[in-house]
Amino acid sequence: MLKISNYVLQFHKALVAGNHFDFRIQYPDNKSKLMSWALPKGKVPKKIGEKYLAVRTPDHRKEWLSFSGKIAADEYGGGTVSISQSGVLKIEKWEEDKIVFVIVGDKMNGRFSLIKLKKSKTDQEEWLLIKVKDKLKEYFINQFMNRII
Repeated sequence: MLKISNYVLQFHKALVAGNHFDFRIQYPDNKSKLMSWALPKGKVPKKIGEKYLAVRTPDHRKEWLSFSGKIAADEYGGGTVSISQSGVLKIEKWEEDKIVFVIVGDKMNGRFSLIKLKKSKTDQEEWLLIKVKDKLKEYFINQFMNRII
């Protein structure tokens, strides 16, 4: 399955949870909803093999693809949200416990996996966001090397 979907990476200055990123992907089969995660370390993986915790949060409406602004202190996620990166990504795999996608941008760039952990330390669903080998990049490097040799 190779599908295109919208996404947003938002910087969230949350009053309760502290500063972190929120990452949201539009469901390929339900364009009105976004699957969402909080990245509590406030970082995204940059190097292949690097991974960070991604805590599943409630689904959000598609309007969040362009939301930037204040959330009232008494509401879920109270604080300020700004868009760090947004656009489209290519979904290579979408399963209940694993999502693989390719994204191009300055904060997130390359091929990533989101893998659901079987056991969580909390009541919240925990996933890992992992930067993985980029097959396309590897393909072009191999093609280039084969022409030189």
